[in-house]
Amino acid sequence: VLTRFADKFPFVDLSIRNPANGDVRSSVLNDEALLGIAFALPDYPEDLAFRQLGRLFMTHVVHRDHPLATLRNPSFDDIRDVRHLAYASYSRALPTSEYLQSTQTWHSDSYQALIELVKSGVGWATVPRQLILGEISTGELVELQLGAYPFTDWEVNVDLIWRRGRRFPPVEEWLRLQLCRHRIHEVGRDGQDTTRL
Repeated sequence: VLTRFADKFPFVDLSIRNPANGDVRSSVLNDEALLGIAFALPDYPEDLAFRQLGRLFMTHVVHRDHPLATLRNPSFDDIRDVRHLAYASYSRALPTSEYLQSTQTWHSDSYQALIELVKSGVGWATVPRQLILGEISTGELVELQLGAYPFTDWEVNVDLIWRRGRRFPPVEEWLRLQLCRHRIHEVGRDGQDTTRL
């Protein structure tokens, strides 16, 4: 979509931001951004409109030399005493937060920072699988097949959000409509595409 935007509007500047606290909803509500793309949360304020763009997989991952990497199907008890590296904005809002508890948790507002920490071996994290496909294919990072659900992938919806009732200028409306038509998807470990789930 952004490649087409650049071709169609070569003289229009675009600012792409990653909110420091990961809270895209607040950026849109506070008029710091016209559009936001984020993992869906259970509820949105009435002032926000949204469109589901698709689904991605989240994966629990450790470095190949981490002790958890040697366990075939780690249990919740196995991970409880190991440092958890959590994405700050969603660590308490996402469904898995109830049972993926650790006695020690480090928080970051950046998935890239979490991935670098996992690569250094200091703990395990739950990150978007799409961000670490290279590290998984080389074996540097190992996906944890948790014993409670060893044959299922954890999917998250990705939403485009904007302020309800906002009238967009033509260029911004073009971008909103193009993003609404764009599908976000990936293929899971079992070869199933999230667009067909």
